[in-house]
Amino acid sequence: MIMNIKFEEVSLIKNYRMINEEAYFIKMNASFESGKMYLIKGDNDKYLISKLIMNFIEPTFGTIYIGDYRLQRGKYLKNIKSLRRHIGYLPYDYDEKFNYKLVNNIFKEILYNYDYQTDKDNELVEDIIAKTGCYLDYKNEKLENLDSITRYKLYLASLLIINPEIIIVEKIINDEKIKSYLDHLAHEEGKIVIFIGNYNMQVDKTYIVKDKKLEEVKQ
Repeated sequence: MIMNIKFEEVSLIKNYRMINEEAYFIKMNASFESGKMYLIKGDNDKYLISKLIMNFIEPTFGTIYIGDYRLQRGKYLKNIKSLRRHIGYLPYDYDEKFNYKLVNNIFKEILYNYDYQTDKDNELVEDIIAKTGCYLDYKNEKLENLDSITRYKLYLASLLIINPEIIIVEKIINDEKIKSYLDHLAHEEGKIVIFIGNYNMQVDKTYIVKDKKLEEVKQ
């Protein structure tokens, strides 16, 4: 499925029409196409973009198109789980999101929630562990015994195991295997890969968040 993303005249305003109104974005326009890597830099409001794509928050005005989905203010999505099935999202504070003590349970929950066949669990897990360089005994390992790098790779692997069309990463590590795999997912498998953060890295297109706008950085 093609899951291109388009922001069309999107504004995000907290407490709209109230005395404590606060604007984050005004008439934001942007496009993210399959098969490309993107970087969003700028002030801290940039992290709200991933929340908008995930539909954790709604745009105050405008429309966000994600494949056949349309996100608007007051438009309830009955199939929100289906939308999020297409998105792998690694937030900056990912390490606070682990819910289990055992690594195996993390993968099993993800696969169960998205209706994967359980008889393929082990094969899927072993494959994604190898691809991300997250080498561990996932059936017996305890989360508390893992170092920070392995925990990062584990979280990323748990996102990618469902083969999402859109991958959003707010925190990156200096790991060539991870970078190479994300590059492969974008340019060889046609995924959208979006990095959010003030990083210096090679991508197809860079946007910057500044003065309540999202603008493309000309190469």
